[in-house]
Amino acid sequence: FGLADYVRFAGHDAKIQTREPVGARRKFNGRLLGVEGDSVRIEQDGVAVEIPHAQIAKANLVYRF
Repeated sequence: FGLADYVRFAGHDAKIQTREPVGARRKFNGRLLGVEGDSVRIEQDGVAVEIPHAQIAKANLVYRF
């Protein structure tokens, strides 16, 4: 994903895995909130987390049926 993709899919559920721990975690599941500078924002368990785009190793949208 590029930064524009995170803006386009804001409001969707996603799974993000990072190269290095961000706040003691490497795996994040939640709702994409968009982009803040060079960081992707995701809401996990009611808390907004900023993940540096350069640290993202893998990101996938999660579809709920």
